[in-house]
Amino acid sequence: MQVTATAQLSKDSDLTILVPTYKRAQLLPSCLLSIAGQSRKDLIKEVIVSENSGDAQSREVASAFSDQLPIRYIQQVEALTAQQHFIWLVQQVKTKYAALICDDDMWSSYHIEEAMRSFEENPTIHSFYGQAIVVENATCHPQARYSGSFLQVPSFTTSEPVDFRVWDRRQTAINCLANTALNISAVVALSDALKLAMITSAGDPEFGQYPSCDRFLIWRLSLQGDIAIGRNISLFYRGHSGSHTASLHRDTFHEFCASDLAISKEIARQANLLGLNAYEDWQLAYKSFLQHGLATERFDLWNPMIKDWLLKDQNSDEIIPEIHAKRQLHERLRKYMYLFTPPILGILSQKTKRSTLFSKLRNLAKR
Repeated sequence: MQVTATAQLSKDSDLTILVPTYKRAQLLPSCLLSIAGQSRKDLIKEVIVSENSGDAQSREVASAFSDQLPIRYIQQVEALTAQQHFIWLVQQVKTKYAALICDDDMWSSYHIEEAMRSFEENPTIHSFYGQAIVVENATCHPQARYSGSFLQVPSFTTSEPVDFRVWDRRQTAINCLANTALNISAVVALSDALKLAMITSAGDPEFGQYPSCDRFLIWRLSLQGDIAIGRNISLFYRGHSGSHTASLHRDTFHEFCASDLAISKEIARQANLLGLNAYEDWQLAYKSFLQHGLATERFDLWNPMIKDWLLKDQNSDEIIPEIHAKRQLHERLRKYMYLFTPPILGILSQKTKRSTLFSKLRNLAKR
């Protein structure tokens, strides 16, 4: 379903923003600055910054923004797990709406305004997610899109601009099977719905670890009501040494893929209990995607276990050896891409002339 914006945004919205932080005083200012720069800052009633450690530096950062934001700072006496921290934090909300952003992320200026407009225009919506993009830590240059995995076939029946799409639980289940399509730091939701989603998600396997907390939370929110998917970039996710994205490179590829597949199957199992065959629905949506002539690169099936499960054998839990080998080779080559610069390729071309080796290196550098 596509929705176009027409209604005026009221001024009586009641929103609390939650900012869980953990020893990241150097990154927290950018996060708070993005909140202070919201186009509709008047919709924000409270910003709760919760330090999940004994590090006192974040208190000074929060205090520096006290003249720009209605900040309430909380320091945990005893550090909680990430799961416990999220659940505890959302239970502190007393307003109708709640939004969550991690300390190392940043919002675009219109994130809150677009989210609150989606609630006003569609009464079935219980939560809103904006598009997310990964940026390099130091320069904030874009690196990759989280949201490229949406299995959405656009409607060609309207020429009006689309502000956001509305998903029911079936569409959410389909889009949560492949991988993490949305980021938890881009969610704005009815606070009661978010509280229930957090608590019930705690019973899911691996909740609180990347990427399960995102997918399980999205799925749980969809069980309470429709979710809105914004058209524009709402979230800038930092790729730094302490981020979840960086930690994936330290884990073994096989273990991560197996964990990712387990999450997909668990969501499919839960959907099946509700009478939804998310697995078959995904395949039908994929065929429709291809029939519209859309490039498969628009969504990501890089996990070979999930790819094998969705496109070949539903019951296969084993990774395809040849796909695994190609992935390992690709990761090794990435470490040495600096060798394939124009000066070095020029030297190689003089020594190897038109050799097969040079041709392969030149083609690789163009990719």
